[in-house]
Amino acid sequence: LTRWERAGSGISFTVRTPRFTCDVYLPTPAHFNLANALGAISCAEALGVDAEDIVQGLAEVRVSGRMEVYPSASGEIVGVVDYAHNGMSLTALLGEMRESYPDRELTVVFGATGGKGVDRRDTMGEAAGKLADRIIITEDDPGPEDPAVICDAIARAVSAQGHDRWEIVLDRPQAIVRAVEGAKRPAVVVVTGKGNDAFMLRHGVREPYEPDGEQLARLLAEA
Repeated sequence: LTRWERAGSGISFTVRTPRFTCDVYLPTPAHFNLANALGAISCAEALGVDAEDIVQGLAEVRVSGRMEVYPSASGEIVGVVDYAHNGMSLTALLGEMRESYPDRELTVVFGATGGKGVDRRDTMGEAAGKLADRIIITEDDPGPEDPAVICDAIARAVSAQGHDRWEIVLDRPQAIVRAVEGAKRPAVVVVTGKGNDAFMLRHGVREPYEPDGEQLARLLAEA
């Protein structure tokens, strides 16, 4: 790696291998994915893959539900969908968004799963309280628990950070709508926890759910 920079909603960098030197574009704003790209390039280099194929492959890479970027029609809102579902991953995600879009309002929509990982309610609430401008707490696979109880626990952790721009919207689709419609532009709207899951787990039943990315893409197509 000889240089890298953020470019639009992705990262542009130059890589040098024993066979070639070329410029590469990675369609994700997250710097931590640069290391993943370099690992993929190393493997491709060892297998003798053509440089053109490496560049094209990385430019088109997209992992459903993981750091998926959805720019609005106007460009005033950048939507991001990810699976981050604990304090560490949410801290990394929001930190990257802060670095990538320092002049935009940062809104995050998230919840915590029920019946396990109870500490995530505190660690995710702390992460959001420290890094986000605006927080919407919502349902995320509550399982055997009442989602309102889970959201209240997260809200206490957010408030403990001295954050007061938060609200609870239990209905997740409505929470996503609220995030987009209430965004102070230019903005970044992060929806995390469920990635591309097409279900909501309630009391042992996987109930049909429209994936976050599909909802966000539809809303931002008109924003």
